[in-house]
Amino acid sequence: MEPSQLRIGVMKRAPLGGAPLHADCVAAVDSTAHLLQSLGHVIDESHPAALDEPEFSARFMELLACLVAGALNQFGAMVGRKLIQQDVELWTWSLASPGFTVLAPQFLASVQWLQLWSRRVAGWWSG
Repeated sequence: MEPSQLRIGVMKRAPLGGAPLHADCVAAVDSTAHLLQSLGHVIDESHPAALDEPEFSARFMELLACLVAGALNQFGAMVGRKLIQQDVELWTWSLASPGFTVLAPQFLASVQWLQLWSRRVAGWWSG
């Protein structure tokens, strides 16, 4: 069965004006886009505008911090004691620390925001 034609967005920069992409990465995107176009897909040098929304990073990191904090609490329950900073890598503890203080309404607000954001991202393909 042949796959149907897809609309494929090409973004040759980091979201939110982040660090410039390496020339090899841009070349790989161009090469892949050319191959996909030769297979009959529609290549659009565009992307969902939601990828550039500045609030995404804060909401995502808040959710991730809560999930990591929750995992550390679960691991602590498994070993029979509360985990402390010395039990994990510095990066893990740094990521989890803010999550220990987020209240449920704030967590749920971020979950809802990200769900709506994902709909804005998906809407690009129908527009």
